[in-house]
Amino acid sequence: MNTIIIYDQCGMEALQFFVIDGDYSKYDGIYVNKWVSDDEVIMQEYNEMINELQLILDRLQPLDKFPTENVTKDTKVIICGFIP
Repeated sequence: MNTIIIYDQCGMEALQFFVIDGDYSKYDGIYVNKWVSDDEVIMQEYNEMINELQLILDRLQPLDKFPTENVTKDTKVIICGFIP
């Protein structure tokens, strides 16, 4: 199983694509600068997920097009990114 990550910067930059082994679907919908809740505990958990995701992306090579050759029946596709 692998995960294709679509990294979206909301028009500030072109979409970037990443392929990583394993299931990273828990990061689907994670955006830097996204308001989630007034609850400090929930926001702290969300910010920790942002930090984890950034560490993952930092070690991967971005692709400039969707990697169709990496899609299998078990592939997860997620979208995450940055809201300016």
